[in-house]
Amino acid sequence: MKCHVIEKQGFSIVRIFGSINGRDPLFIRRVLHSGINERQPKIVLDMGDLDDGGSIAAQLGMLATFQKEVDLMSGYLKLCSLGPQMKNCFLKYRLDKIFDFYEDLASAEKSLWGRTKYEEKQRHTGAAA
Repeated sequence: MKCHVIEKQGFSIVRIFGSINGRDPLFIRRVLHSGINERQPKIVLDMGDLDDGGSIAAQLGMLATFQKEVDLMSGYLKLCSLGPQMKNCFLKYRLDKIFDFYEDLASAEKSLWGRTKYEEKQRHTGAAA
């Protein structure tokens, strides 16, 4: 998996492409902590160029890691351009309660930051309450 980070006014777009492999959690930390130096990052993760042949489980694992790292930084993450299999998985398992996802990059960029569908964004940091 490779990525390209584009800085916009007030947020960053991270375009990922290629295939997902086992080293991706370290890769995600490196992207978040070196390229995006905000305390509360606002990130749009564009998955439009990710290989469709990859494992859904590997993609979900990568997304969970990305969400956790962004949550630990008190930031916001939007997903866009999900592949058809991933979109079906999100709808079937109601993952829209954990992730904000949009059809395309333009709709993700135009949307408000924070949860609009639910009362408050739930933070899943793994810490005990």
